[in-house]
Amino acid sequence: LPWPVSMLELKQTLGLTELQVVNDFAALAAAVRWLPADAGRVLLQGADLRPSRQPVLVLGPGTGLGCAVLLGDAAHECVLPTEAGQMAFAAGTQRELQILGHRLHQQEPVIIDEVLSGPGLLRLYRNLAELDRVTPVFGQPMEVSRAALAGSDALAVEALDIFCGLLGSFSADLAILFGATGGVCLAGGILPGIEPFL
Repeated sequence: LPWPVSMLELKQTLGLTELQVVNDFAALAAAVRWLPADAGRVLLQGADLRPSRQPVLVLGPGTGLGCAVLLGDAAHECVLPTEAGQMAFAAGTQRELQILGHRLHQQEPVIIDEVLSGPGLLRLYRNLAELDRVTPVFGQPMEVSRAALAGSDALAVEALDIFCGLLGSFSADLAILFGATGGVCLAGGILPGIEPFL
């Protein structure tokens, strides 16, 4: 997002001698081993993240798709921020392939961030409506997720189901890529609101 940030002005306003701005998911990755055991919800049982020396993947949808990897142990940690959201959208089902084809008519290339983010959920919903030749009734991502959770709109349910499926397959791909045997943490403002689908 085109946010104007003046490092010098921010540093002077706060009276700091040193200031570093980091990617939000890099900050989340740096904090993951310090979280109390009850800070999140386990979706799939796996390793305990705190004492691990193995890579930990942290990702999640929000205004975009954020991702970072925590490497090393507490004494020698290194966080690798990424721009994984800029990777290509890889369809894994027939319906996802239809969505990809539809999106390709609108622009090339199609990146995963365009379907796996808050705005991406709305795009998925609208793409499904266009593919099924029905009029979309929702104009905000939160409206889509609320209708899906309530089970009041079949298209919203399908959109959120595909969204969660994409999140799962993309997380698995990145876990393989980064060798994230220390665990995968999902984060971001959208996920708590759609937990039943996850």
